[in-house]
Amino acid sequence: MIGDLILKVDGRRIVSFSELKQVVQASSGKPLLLNIWRNGMEIQKKIMPENRPIESADGKLQETLRIGIVGGFALEPERISPDIFTSLKLGILTTWKVIYSSINGLIEMVRGSISAKHLTGPIGIAHAITDVSKNGIVPFFSLVALISTGIAVINLFPLPVLDGGHLMLLAYEKIVGTMPSELFLRAFMAFGLALILCLMLFATYNDLLRIIL
Repeated sequence: MIGDLILKVDGRRIVSFSELKQVVQASSGKPLLLNIWRNGMEIQKKIMPENRPIESADGKLQETLRIGIVGGFALEPERISPDIFTSLKLGILTTWKVIYSSINGLIEMVRGSISAKHLTGPIGIAHAITDVSKNGIVPFFSLVALISTGIAVINLFPLPVLDGGHLMLLAYEKIVGTMPSELFLRAFMAFGLALILCLMLFATYNDLLRIIL
C-alpha cells in the first residue's frame, strides 16, 4: 500500500530501496517475508518475486525479478555532524564501495551486462560536477572525492601507460631478473597509449550523444 515502510526482508534490515532491489534479485524467485510498518503497526507479508520484462539501457528487453513495489522517501533526510572517528569509518566504507563498484562495473561491462553507453568521459564528469555544485560545497567535494577514488582504481589496472602497467613490469623484472627488450617496451607503451586514447574518444563520443539527444 501507499505509505508502507519496509523494515526487513527475511529478517534482514532494509535501509534503502536499492538494497531491497538487490535482495529481490538475489532471491532466485523464492518467496520473501517482508516486515512492513503500516498505519502505526508492524505486519508481516509473504511476497513471491516474479520475472517481468523491462527495458534495459540499450533498449533491449530483459527479464528481471520484481515484487511490484515502487520506492519513495519515507522520511525527510536528517543532516548530522559525526565525530572524527565516525567520519573516518564512513570515509573508509564509502571508499571501499567506490572501489568495488568501479571494478564490478568494468567487469559487467566486459561481460555485456552493462552497456558501454554508460561510459562517461571528461565532458560528462564536468557536467555532473557542475550540477552537483549547485547543491552546495559538501556534495561538490564528495563527488570530486568519489571520482578521484574511481580514477585511482583504474590507474592501478595492469595496462601500459598506467601505473598498474609499470608495476606489472617491475614485478616481471623481479621474477625473471631482467626487463623486457627495448622494442617490446616501446610496443607495449604504444599499445597502452592507443588503448587509452580510444577509450577517451569513445567516452567523449558518449558524452556528446547525451548532450545532443
